[in-house]
Amino acid sequence: MFMKTKVFLLGIAMISLCLTGCDNNNLPNGLIEVNGVTFSINEDAHTAKVMRKWGALYSGNITIPSVVTKGNNNYFVETIGEGAFMGCTELESINFEESSYFLTTIEESAFFGCSSLKSIELPSSIVFIGTDAFRNCTNLTSVTLPANMGYKAIAMGMFSGCTSLKSISISSDIENIWQGAFQDCTSLETVYNDAEYPQNISGGKVFEGVDLSKCTLYVQDRHIVISRYKEADGWKEFGNILGTIN
Repeated sequence: MFMKTKVFLLGIAMISLCLTGCDNNNLPNGLIEVNGVTFSINEDAHTAKVMRKWGALYSGNITIPSVVTKGNNNYFVETIGEGAFMGCTELESINFEESSYFLTTIEESAFFGCSSLKSIELPSSIVFIGTDAFRNCTNLTSVTLPANMGYKAIAMGMFSGCTSLKSISISSDIENIWQGAFQDCTSLETVYNDAEYPQNISGGKVFEGVDLSKCTLYVQDRHIVISRYKEADGWKEFGNILGTIN
């Protein structure tokens, strides 16, 4: 916890320096700004990555485009970079263009501490979400994880400290849920889990700080599946385990 706090404070310190020492109209080479969002450009791969806002913090409602243009060249938005929105306490919503087919990666701590963010609908193209991606998003109430995530895991601390999170939907391809993924999600009421077999809960503390006796777990509506969850460590502690997902 000390290390995560240290990383968070370091990120804020870096932004504070930028606020006092950067000219928002004079972006460094390799960065561009489109509709208030800062991107780094990979000229060779023709891809773009969402970065920290140059000279300010992101706030309000942000839309991530699928393609950005520099000169006569188009660049496909592929990644939301590490700590891109970290500490943006006035960021209220993130939207993605319907054509966001190329966005595959949300890096570590991308939305760490976005305390005004209430919900987010991730594009189906996402295959990897990094450690602590949504940690301490204290107003986040619901998240649906995309199906077919190539990484097949919910990363360590991904939703830790999301104290308003009431429901989470887990797709059938998720195989592992790492330590502290939902730690201190004290408002959690409902988990929808479409996996036929209970995921491996690695390292413990996945639901630490959550009163699972008051939570309902919905799984596939098959007797054998319900029985597996009722016998599986880390899942059998749920107060209700019901079969409703077809």
